[in-house]
Amino acid sequence: MREKNVMQNRNEETDSQVVCTLHVIKIHEQAMEVEGSIAVPHNQTRTLVAVTHSRLIPCQWIFCKKPQGEKEWKEIRYFQVRIPLEPGQMYELQFCICLFQAGYVALTLDFGQYAPLDRKVFHCYRKNHWILTFCKKHNAVLVEPQNTLRLSAYTLKRMKSLLLNGISGKKAVLVRSLCWIKSRKKQRIWLVSDRINRADDNGEAFYQYLKTHAPADVMLYFVLRKGSEGYERILQYGNVIEPFSWKHKIYHLLSEYIVSSQGNFAVVNPFGSRASANYKDRLSDQKFIFLQHGVTKDDQSSWMNRYDRNIYGLVVSTRQEYDAIFQYDYFYRPKEVWLTGMPRYDLLYHNEQSQVVVMPTWRKALSSGRDGEGVWLMSENFAKSRYVQFYEKLLNDARLLEAAERLGYQISFMPHPNTAFMGDGIRFDSRVKVHDEKKSYRDLFAESDLLVTDYSSVAFDFAYLRKPVLYCQFDKEDFFDGTHSYTKGYFDYERDGFGEVEYTLDATVNRVIEYMETGCVLKPEYRQRIEDTFVYRDQDCCRRILNRMGTAAAENAGQSSSCHGAGVF
Repeated sequence: MREKNVMQNRNEETDSQVVCTLHVIKIHEQAMEVEGSIAVPHNQTRTLVAVTHSRLIPCQWIFCKKPQGEKEWKEIRYFQVRIPLEPGQMYELQFCICLFQAGYVALTLDFGQYAPLDRKVFHCYRKNHWILTFCKKHNAVLVEPQNTLRLSAYTLKRMKSLLLNGISGKKAVLVRSLCWIKSRKKQRIWLVSDRINRADDNGEAFYQYLKTHAPADVMLYFVLRKGSEGYERILQYGNVIEPFSWKHKIYHLLSEYIVSSQGNFAVVNPFGSRASANYKDRLSDQKFIFLQHGVTKDDQSSWMNRYDRNIYGLVVSTRQEYDAIFQYDYFYRPKEVWLTGMPRYDLLYHNEQSQVVVMPTWRKALSSGRDGEGVWLMSENFAKSRYVQFYEKLLNDARLLEAAERLGYQISFMPHPNTAFMGDGIRFDSRVKVHDEKKSYRDLFAESDLLVTDYSSVAFDFAYLRKPVLYCQFDKEDFFDGTHSYTKGYFDYERDGFGEVEYTLDATVNRVIEYMETGCVLKPEYRQRIEDTFVYRDQDCCRRILNRMGTAAAENAGQSSSCHGAGVF
């Protein structure tokens, strides 16, 4: 079938109600790689093709995902296609699907959050001597050789499009202008962060390492709110940027790497969902190194997948974790998954103080969503929840506290950062030490002899130190019912955990007393599990991550980017 025949069917796209979303577009010297998705009726095989220069190029289906709720009769099918490019040629690219008797129908194109184009805001994306634009009239992606005059015209068209996109568009004109001026200095900028209101995680550990080991021409900045825990400490050895400030947004667009222990949108997109369309050509080229907040032991693919976070380097710490990334729907390739260990492992040490620390994770089901800066908010019924009531009973249990006092142990409590005010809502016995955000996790791990947690990945830090762990999972059924941010994955707590799993208050108290009576000694079976889990234990995690960054940079060296020179506006 020739291209003009496909074009004649374009009017039928309204009846088909099929939208083709392009998530990833990579332009090389001689080819363009595209990954996208469409929603089609469940279990119906369709033929999808890319159409250009009167050629039909078959797309390859790579996986499918069945959506939940009202659209469960449909499935999301993901595809990829490689389109050869010849120097000097121009291309008009469409995507068409075979609808049986209707033949091939041209699909309505849309663009994912990490694609360099947008339907509402006009963008011109420059890479490897090619210019990429979207023609809404023809519902097609245009690919043409780089030309100074054409690039200037497109840049002017983009500015007009931004000015028509409300206040956020007008701000974008100013931000992009400042970026263009700043880019003339050709500086290499790396942004590092943990939470916007607290450091003391993998971001800070890696930042410390980079201050003495990063390339000499790299400008390092740590993103942290002024007055937050760790602000003065980090200020002593590096530059600090206020989150969501003009400087933060400009440097975000100019950065070579964005490195963080957090994967929320405050890190990957400080502009907000509404304004991000104004910067899509720039955001698509961002290199996000996700250090992680902990070991990914459960299935977090619902939000951590390649199309939702576009992670350039995903740091993992165990062989099981590495394998699981390819087992579940994360969609990353081996080159993007870095088995290095987390930076904070390099700083762990021993300083046991006869302490038992209770450190539960949070519950998304008890949240009312995020605020404007991406911080989780607790719901009104949080204080009356089964979660709070259990830990209040545990931390006031007479048998536990009397045994700890008799055996010379301190019972302490460290709330999760997402529920930091939990310490204010619980009635604590005076013998319990309650920590707040001023307490360093590194010091807490060093001083504690036994960890009592539920599902938290801090158990891996304890295991890394060869210390015993006790899991208390009183709400196991509720936790894995899909209301949290992830579902049960490869890690089975009974089979793979670093300590016993208890399900009731009495059993938990009995087990803690048992450990205290035996000096909190790590049992042989759990020691063997630990030895089988970690690939490295050499305090060289930071070095391995930096080496991977250098290797990745070398692989991308020489590519003509849209980040500098004409067209950056």
